[in-house]
Amino acid sequence: MNMRKIGKLLSEPRQLAKIPEIKYWLFITILVIFVYFTLSSHDFSFLLTLSSLLQSLSILGVVIQVQSSIQGLSYNTFIIYCTIYFARLISILTYESYLPYDSTGDWLYQVIEIFNLMLSIYVANKLKKIKESQFYLVLLPSCLIFALILHPTLNRNFFTDTCWMFSMVLETFAVAPLLWKMKEYNDLENFSSHFVAAHSVSKILSFVFWVQTYHELNKAYGKYAYLSHISGYFVLVSQVGVLVFTGQFLAYYMKSAVLGTPLVLPL
Repeated sequence: MNMRKIGKLLSEPRQLAKIPEIKYWLFITILVIFVYFTLSSHDFSFLLTLSSLLQSLSILGVVIQVQSSIQGLSYNTFIIYCTIYFARLISILTYESYLPYDSTGDWLYQVIEIFNLMLSIYVANKLKKIKESQFYLVLLPSCLIFALILHPTLNRNFFTDTCWMFSMVLETFAVAPLLWKMKEYNDLENFSSHFVAAHSVSKILSFVFWVQTYHELNKAYGKYAYLSHISGYFVLVSQVGVLVFTGQFLAYYMKSAVLGTPLVLPL
């Protein structure tokens, strides 16, 4: 890493402010601070709301991008996200078990998830002409089987518990088709790169939350608690899976942002 270049950038705030990535993350930081101090009760579970908010901002970037170009984007990724948000909303709009205890879980978290679904539907509709393998047709039933077997039982409702777990398992693989597309087109200097980076940070926050609370998911309730005593561990595995897919990208993204150099991934 070129420390001289980093030092030069840090010593020239005007130059630093011109870097698009800095502007993007500065906006996110200001918004997060605003939400935290005005709408949150400062509970640890605010991390879930923050994670969802980052995903929302990341998809907004893609919405901006598709107005001019759809190159390097993946229809598969956003169809999967439509399914993720729809399944999760079935659970969190009917029961409270998987909502943040923070005051943002009273309404803001749900609103953000609804907004995320709407944005994902919009982007998927814009990308439907992309020629791409129907990866999601294989992924969806596979993840559903896992969710049927390993879902927690906090809602004490087989259907909504399964829907929530289905969304968590799906999220492990959602960004993979997009990463493949970005590498295929070598098109990294656009909002899709910000999407993956913000998504990665979102999943880091989510992982931190579940590391501390996964044991709550292992509590078994009702007659459908087949393997619910290990569902918390599986949620952790799914979170790690996301980080495996996106971790290397995030490292190169941060290096590019700090050094002000083009974002290049190894083949």
